[in-house]
Amino acid sequence: MTLQQRLTQFMQAHGVSQNQVAKGIGKSAAAVNQWLQGKYAGDNEALEQAINAYLNREQGRLAIGRLAKQWVETATAKRMLGLLTAAHRDRENALLYGQAGMGKTTALRHYAAEHPDVVLIEAMPTYTPAVVLKTIAKKLGIPVSGSMNDINEAILSKLTDSGRMIVVDEAENLSTKSLEILRRLHDNAEVGLVLAGMPRLRSNLMGRHGELAQLFSRVGYVLELPESMADKELAQICRQTLPELSEVLCGKMVQHAGGSPRRLWKMMTIADRTGKETGDGINADMLEQLDKMLLKN
Repeated sequence: MTLQQRLTQFMQAHGVSQNQVAKGIGKSAAAVNQWLQGKYAGDNEALEQAINAYLNREQGRLAIGRLAKQWVETATAKRMLGLLTAAHRDRENALLYGQAGMGKTTALRHYAAEHPDVVLIEAMPTYTPAVVLKTIAKKLGIPVSGSMNDINEAILSKLTDSGRMIVVDEAENLSTKSLEILRRLHDNAEVGLVLAGMPRLRSNLMGRHGELAQLFSRVGYVLELPESMADKELAQICRQTLPELSEVLCGKMVQHAGGSPRRLWKMMTIADRTGKETGDGINADMLEQLDKMLLKN
């Protein structure tokens, strides 16, 4: 089988496009297309080395598969869903905050998937007020051409009387002006607004000089997550994600997780993959080694 045939077979079997292959090897989609047709005029040897490496990597990854992330309704998860439900139903402004790795993003994504009318934004440090407005507009199917005021008015028109909700993850990344824009959308359109993030988000909402007092005063519901998750909740996640794992090994995973759902997930993922690759399954020695490898949260 030629390398062209191997790549074509791989793309067809896994629904991979030429554009995805191009991204995987750092080339253009046109270069991949030309090479598949035998018309590539560039360095064929270098391109074929890149494609061969790509296929070896991706076929190896897909052969083992990645552990499927389960939605587990732990007591902490239920509290987060309760906050989201109340803010959505009552069109309230809510604040959800806690340390990294406590499952906030997972809960927000789950709720948004179950409620298509929710506008979920995962904020980044690069998000300016204009980016915030354009992101919301795109989620609502609104054109992002025109002035920021035009986009804001179009968003208000779309949201008013809709009963929808805006949810912003990692909202501590947003500037004072961006937070104020969200407050005005919440006030004027009368939609729910949930701001989620790290503990410093609570301080950000007050503003350094109290300039966001209006926003903070409108927070109707607040949920502060504990610094760590109870072992019984972590065990619940472990049992549901790896049902074939023994209670003893599940207990060791929970112990090594140190109260962090994120650390538990990393340990389960790596252990599951390593066990499948070696054919030895998950064992206590493997978990001890993983505990030394993974950073403490």
